[in-house]
Amino acid sequence: MKHLRKSIGFLVLLICLSGLSHALGEALFEDSAFLIRDGFLREAPVQERVVHRGESFEEYMIACLEARQTEIAVSQFLLTPDEYRFAYTSLINGHPELFYAPGSWKYSLTDDGHVKKVLIEYLYSESEIASKTAAFNASVLEFVKRASQADTALGKVMIVHDELCVRYEYDSRLDIHSAEEMFRVGKGVCQGYLQCFQAVMNELEIPCIPVISEEMKHGWNMVSLNGNWYHVDVTWDDPVSSTVIPLRAMHEYFLLSDAKMLASEHYGWSASAEATSTSYDSFFWSSLNTPVAVNAGRMYYVDPDTAGATRTVMAWDMLSGASEQVLSYQIYNAAGTAYHLKGYYPLCVTPTHLYYMKCDRAYAVPLSGGTAVLTYAVPDSSTIWSAYYDGNSVQLYADDAPGGGADVVSISGSKARLTASPNIMHLKPGESAAFTARVIPGVNASYRCSWTSSKTSVAAVSSAGSVTGVSAGLSVVTCTYSDGLNAARAVVVHSPEQIVLPTGTTTVSDEAFCASSVTDVVLPEGVLTIGSRAFSDCDGLMFINLPSSLVSIADDAFENTSGVILLCKQGTPGETFAKSSGLSYLSEP
Repeated sequence: MKHLRKSIGFLVLLICLSGLSHALGEALFEDSAFLIRDGFLREAPVQERVVHRGESFEEYMIACLEARQTEIAVSQFLLTPDEYRFAYTSLINGHPELFYAPGSWKYSLTDDGHVKKVLIEYLYSESEIASKTAAFNASVLEFVKRASQADTALGKVMIVHDELCVRYEYDSRLDIHSAEEMFRVGKGVCQGYLQCFQAVMNELEIPCIPVISEEMKHGWNMVSLNGNWYHVDVTWDDPVSSTVIPLRAMHEYFLLSDAKMLASEHYGWSASAEATSTSYDSFFWSSLNTPVAVNAGRMYYVDPDTAGATRTVMAWDMLSGASEQVLSYQIYNAAGTAYHLKGYYPLCVTPTHLYYMKCDRAYAVPLSGGTAVLTYAVPDSSTIWSAYYDGNSVQLYADDAPGGGADVVSISGSKARLTASPNIMHLKPGESAAFTARVIPGVNASYRCSWTSSKTSVAAVSSAGSVTGVSAGLSVVTCTYSDGLNAARAVVVHSPEQIVLPTGTTTVSDEAFCASSVTDVVLPEGVLTIGSRAFSDCDGLMFINLPSSLVSIADDAFENTSGVILLCKQGTPGETFAKSSGLSYLSEP
């Protein structure tokens, strides 16, 4: 239907133009451009013209196209048809936001052979242009907002470069060439990358131009910083691989000179500027496979030349060019193994904190100074390969290998804590069960900790957290993780002579077990009442549970039975009694 509507519209336009041409007595000609957004990689020479009042062809045409004019007078620029084609091609290629402008047009000529006016038909209806433009602008402004974390043009260029690498992927089907479509679907080929980058640079008012190599069938960008032009190839810094590597951003082709690009397998390009400055040809970021941490006027990075297991975090001032050491740390994981692949030195920065990684753990330290705290951890079989601040939260990618396929997680920066389950372990002598410890926030998996038992004569614990009951009693098992995180849990080893009251029991009568030799009693759910002195003078009673069904317990039910430990559920009458009785108790959810 869309093609049919376009065909009908084109026929109507031809009829109208034919009548117009006949009425005015002037001939109409046709021409077209090879546009980057349509998949072409041809760079036309720039043909800029300025009329006597100072208005440039580019400014004039942008205003006309944004106003959606269908008949545009251009005789004032004195352009031949070839010159107009070159100028229009350069205009559209440099302004991806004009995605709705056509790649072909009709035109008439003045008597001296200059283009008098052009007649165009836009690619979409007015409503389609409005909705697509709104979505396009929203995407661009997201990048602009992220770039605002930097105070310098260089910092903004780095953030936009890394954001494109992190958020978008190469279109292996080779279908998507325009910035409008790449913003919308999240993937594209080199034309899409360079046009997206171009669109954001335009909005940031950072000078940027497309660079085309017909020989390579490839395109990228050049940006101007402090009066010098540099190459930026976002596509090659976000390479296609057999496995997806989340949050990866390479910097091998970031801010390079012409000479360095030639040495980096780029050749045969056409551009309207030269990149003669070699300032960044071998800069610290060139070997980093992870996003660069940028905040205000500084870039933070892990010195790639640091030897051994020590990592040194540096801060580079983008204005002064000075670098200083911020901190250093050992990259050993909780199991004592140092492991990182070359180029993967994850680091990120929020407006308030710097985050660095020790293989399997993430730490945050205030930018204003202070103590680093553990904020996230993964099991010691995994490694944190990349970290990125997306403007809202810190994103981390951890797995056994960079392309292992795990999910990216978001962390808020809260201090981590250690927990272990179950809350209370119940065993009998000779029985075994295992605790599971994990760091929160962290991956939902077991973490390697050290384990100790307060009473090994009651419960023995292995290095993996497996507990074996030895004799009746209570022991506290403590697990300890890195950075002083620990959690203590109770182990109740029940007596072999445990007495279990039958199901259906509703009342434990007065003095039912008074002065008896019971050591361990189980009351079933359904018991409502424990009578006066029911368990008084029971010197050997160690444990008794108070079921959730209990309604009343006599105040003297455990008179002169001070060694007992009451087992109850949180928020029940049994817990209320336990708290008020002065007796020892354990409550659990």
